[in-house]
Amino acid sequence: MTEPNLYESYSTFMRWGDTVVVDRPEDFEQLLREAGLGERALSILDFGFGAGAFMDWAKDAGHAVAGIEILPERIAAAAARGHRAIPADQADSQLGDGAFDAIIALDVLEHLDRASFSALMALARRTLKPDGVLVARFPNGDSPVYGRYHYGDLTHGRPLTSEAIRQLCQTEEMRLVRAFNPRSIPPGFGRALKRRATYLARDLIETLLGYVYFGFRFPMDPNVAVVLARAKTP
Repeated sequence: MTEPNLYESYSTFMRWGDTVVVDRPEDFEQLLREAGLGERALSILDFGFGAGAFMDWAKDAGHAVAGIEILPERIAAAAARGHRAIPADQADSQLGDGAFDAIIALDVLEHLDRASFSALMALARRTLKPDGVLVARFPNGDSPVYGRYHYGDLTHGRPLTSEAIRQLCQTEEMRLVRAFNPRSIPPGFGRALKRRATYLARDLIETLLGYVYFGFRFPMDPNVAVVLARAKTP
């Protein structure tokens, strides 16, 4: 990972422990749905769980969830809430082969250097079930406004796009299944209407820019989500 000294104050920088809400239940529900994971109970590994919001939601939703982190204070906080929280350097020894339906990596890939990305792919190949997938979300280098997400955090590495992930996967015995805009509709008529209108405007801009400049449409939201799986054997 880049700039390890910055991680010493990362929890404070991210305001973890404050009442700031970044992800909501509907975000996680929609992410799994868009990834094709359906409504069934899953065995999930949360890679780089940070504040632990996804693990909290997954546990309450009936999923079996474990998490990996590099920050000792986040590991301790998650363990205190009853989660199986594993230090990153102990992952290989504590995680069994073929144990998970899904690995979730939210806002993580942008922190990884090439070697760390390769290690994550190796972990995915070993610990995912045969039909398991890795679902990742990261700042979208294809977005015209991605800079606010990417450059606002000095621990981020090079900008990523779904095509860059597809290229990396080809060297890791993995494949890009799909890429999509990670969206959700909040509860409440007024909030839902406003969100749908925002998405409609984004879709119009995305379609126009995509076809005008490249001849096809692709995800351009500030964040993009990708679904990865093992490469198909010939």
